[in-house]
Amino acid sequence: MSEHDLFGHFDDTVTEAARLLAQHDIIAVPGALMRQCLTVLNILACDAESSEEADSYEALIKHIEASMERVTTSASTTNLP
Repeated sequence: MSEHDLFGHFDDTVTEAARLLAQHDIIAVPGALMRQCLTVLNILACDAESSEEADSYEALIKHIEASMERVTTSASTTNLP
């Protein structure tokens, strides 16, 4: 992050786009980061101390994967440059 970012001045288009999306309660996460998060959630599910805890992680994983699938499907059906 540059020092300009700390004071609300954006010197790159990615940061500006993220700010604009956040104004509409939309959060964009890079795919690589999301895959790492899913990996951590899978590890937590495997190491859970109870079946209820494991089930909650599995439900979260399935919810995230379904959301990613919807985004991927909608992106591939629209005309993106």
